[in-house]
Amino acid sequence: MWQVVDGRDVVTIVQIGMGISLAFFFLARIFSRKVKLHIPLALFGVGFNLVSSVFLVKMVHWNGFVINSDFPVWVVNTHRVFATCIALMMIGMLYTGARRKRRVHVKMHFWFLTAYTIVFISGWILFIR
Repeated sequence: MWQVVDGRDVVTIVQIGMGISLAFFFLARIFSRKVKLHIPLALFGVGFNLVSSVFLVKMVHWNGFVINSDFPVWVVNTHRVFATCIALMMIGMLYTGARRKRRVHVKMHFWFLTAYTIVFISGWILFIR
């Protein structure tokens, strides 16, 4: 069985999970008019995001893994704040989609995909060496 050895392994696993999540969100956007495809794709995106996020928090805060970056702390913390805001926005999109608040959901979708993509890429830049 494969074992997580250090912070680099944690970052790699999280980035893979977030990348899969991002791909599902883009597919959900592509199939936004086909509700029978849109809903499961979006839910898979949310699922991969939440599993990756919980894994990251568990490994860093409970297991004590250190994730290093060559960038200043304020840059890393800014990334973390934006990532948290995007996660909250994802929950908001889940809520508006489930409640069929289409107008709000569609408006949020553009900003969510753009911001999530930026945070995903910044995670690669900050933590992958």
